[in-house]
Amino acid sequence: MNDFKSGKKTYLFWALIVTLFIGFWLLWLGVDAYILTKDPLSHIESSKAILMAVLAFFLFVLLLSGLVLSTMIGNKRYSRYFSIYIGMLFLALLVIRSFIR
Repeated sequence: MNDFKSGKKTYLFWALIVTLFIGFWLLWLGVDAYILTKDPLSHIESSKAILMAVLAFFLFVLLLSGLVLSTMIGNKRYSRYFSIYIGMLFLALLVIRSFIR
């Protein structure tokens, strides 16, 4: 039986690839908006802020669906990938919130 042709594993693979792409895109938008500009709070465009919010929502949905599906089918490898990704994002959120007062 060939497990690589499973639709669930294919979804997990593409969900992981898309979450990595969205994560790097969000990282670049954040660096561009908050680090590369001189006064980030007054120069951020509303379209960029909306794009970041939509990307964060899609990232959250894909990560959660990937973690739930990998846990339900018992795929420990993808479950570990999604868990580590969620943990890294939570840690990044805590670090960012600790520096912004």
